[in-house]
Amino acid sequence: MNRNSINFYGYNKQIYKDCLPQIRVMNLNHAAILNTWFLVVSLAALLIRFINPGIFTRFNMLGLTRVSEAPFLIFFLLALLLELLILYVRKKPAFDSRFIVYGNMLLILAFSIFSSAAQAYKASVFFPVFLTLLSVAYIDTFYGMLLFFVACSAVFLLTVFQGIAGLPALAAKTTSIALEDLMLLFFFFILALVLHYTIQRTRIRQFVVYLRSLQLTRELEVKSSFDTLTSLLNRNRFMTMVEEALRRPYNDYPTVCLVDLDNFKQINDKLGHQMGDKAIQLTGQTIIEALHMDLQERWSFPERAILESASFAGRLGGDEFILFLRGCKSREEVEKKLFEILHTLNGISFENLNGLSASLGVTEIFPEEKDIDNIYRRADEALYRSKETGKNRIMFYRKAEE
Repeated sequence: MNRNSINFYGYNKQIYKDCLPQIRVMNLNHAAILNTWFLVVSLAALLIRFINPGIFTRFNMLGLTRVSEAPFLIFFLLALLLELLILYVRKKPAFDSRFIVYGNMLLILAFSIFSSAAQAYKASVFFPVFLTLLSVAYIDTFYGMLLFFVACSAVFLLTVFQGIAGLPALAAKTTSIALEDLMLLFFFFILALVLHYTIQRTRIRQFVVYLRSLQLTRELEVKSSFDTLTSLLNRNRFMTMVEEALRRPYNDYPTVCLVDLDNFKQINDKLGHQMGDKAIQLTGQTIIEALHMDLQERWSFPERAILESASFAGRLGGDEFILFLRGCKSREEVEKKLFEILHTLNGISFENLNGLSASLGVTEIFPEEKDIDNIYRRADEALYRSKETGKNRIMFYRKAEE
């Protein structure tokens, strides 16, 4: 294990970076819990100091009665401010919440240092215990956390041996109590580091397992939803998505269009099956670009397309494709978009392939219509008419044909 891997809890930097989204979510959740707890504690301490300081005496915390209300108020206001920041950051998933983590740790440890300095005749328990608690709750880099804990511990020991300058109520402790604090801190500091490294290493291992499982799930989702040759949706996924989209309210002019390459058998016979596959790929790419299908994260595309009311397309098999067009307000807009696709296909030139001819059959989706089979049947009839009347053209379904 090298020095770098120790900093990332036994893993390399890339694995650690892959786990950062999960780490930040976990840290923010822990910050929300710990800061809410501290907010309640600081408010309770403030109210006790204002209303009945004698309660501190009952809990053997006589030193806190000699301190003014100002520090209690400051800790409460800082905790309240941090609480508001946490609520804000929760609405900004991309926001780096590391400063909140360190802010929460600093606030809690500062309060424990303050409590220790106020109790000049007692060994401090709060600081070493809180140090251990925070080491288990949060994860950053090992060296970063180590440096932070060392700095806070140094400040703690400084107040133990010298007190806080300018505040007589927070004086230095006697040598015997100061040494007791030193011994307690030493043992708890070592415990905190050991627990921090082992627990956070285990958490990163869990994150790695989760990410691998997530990646496998996404790969399976892509394989079960997309055609490998064209990257378009396969038939089953396309039909399912259309049905889901039609269950949602819409105010545009949705249509379904079938696209079938003309004379595709001649391409296979004359130019070979490899060129036939290339023709299918080029057709798929043309459709993807025309519909602005964002396939960078294919595993999430089906859900995004439904939520955003976006257009999408699939390959039915062979040289036949199917499109679900959204966002248009009229038949004229649909026709214009389909003419652009047909024009692009006609202009394709690749090796011995000079242009692709295609027939398109289109049907509008009637209001409240949910039956995808009936929609498909109408588009297929319109496609048949396109082929029958000369090919390489667009035909819309006519109700009179029913």
